[in-house]
Amino acid sequence: MPAIVRLVHPFPSLLDGLVVAAVALVAGGEVAIALRLGVSMTALQASIGAVNDLHDAHADAGHKPGKPIPAGLVSVQAARLVALGTAVLGVWLAATIGTAVTALALVGLVVGYGYDLVAKGTAWSWLPFAVGIPILPIYGWVGGVGSLPSLFGVLVPMAVIAGAALAISNAR
Repeated sequence: MPAIVRLVHPFPSLLDGLVVAAVALVAGGEVAIALRLGVSMTALQASIGAVNDLHDAHADAGHKPGKPIPAGLVSVQAARLVALGTAVLGVWLAATIGTAVTALALVGLVVGYGYDLVAKGTAWSWLPFAVGIPILPIYGWVGGVGSLPSLFGVLVPMAVIAGAALAISNAR
């Protein structure tokens, strides 16, 4: 079980879920909806983390012994099931809230998988962060109250810059 927890990158997954739930509450959303949004985002991020480890398993072998797949603590099949199951859970929970939230969940998965499978380690690795970071408050706010206030016209571009800065600082 601890290896599965490591596979889903628990710190960023839980942090993103908490951010989404907090934003939904700040927006004025109901507690039950905020919790559902938070669990949904945590599951989506867990799927992205598992796909990341699946994609990197060969490169990590012999270099990162703490990684669960190369260490033999989690099989490739089990990691695939975790990635699929958490993605399905995250999208299903989003669908219980609405179409816009479901669309945002799917966009978030595409962006996260795009980083894992294409952009990571390239000159474009900042782009998924620049797109993905703004999705968190949008997901929470739209999920919490159904629409965005006009202030997001200023906040989203700032979040894009913050996401790019986070990716660049993380890479350095």
